Amino acid sequence: MYPIKEPTITIMGLGNILMMDEGVGVHTVNAFQERYTVPDTVEIIDGGAAGLDLLPFIDGREKLLMIDA
Repeated sequence: MYPIKEPTITIMGLGNILMMDEGVGVHTVNAFQERYTVPDTVEIIDGGAAGLDLLPFIDGREKLLMIDA
């Protein structure tokens, strides 16, 4: 059995779908996760509007893709 690898890449969707923000980033990562299978080294996060509370999710990542509009 292969060891579980920690994510090195994070894809994060940002936006607030409840408070008049269209939440394009959140909808984008949700659609991406439904359509594609990603390796264990990639983590997909619905970041919502959490701001600085998201720092632990990006600390130590080699690459970060943030989606917001």
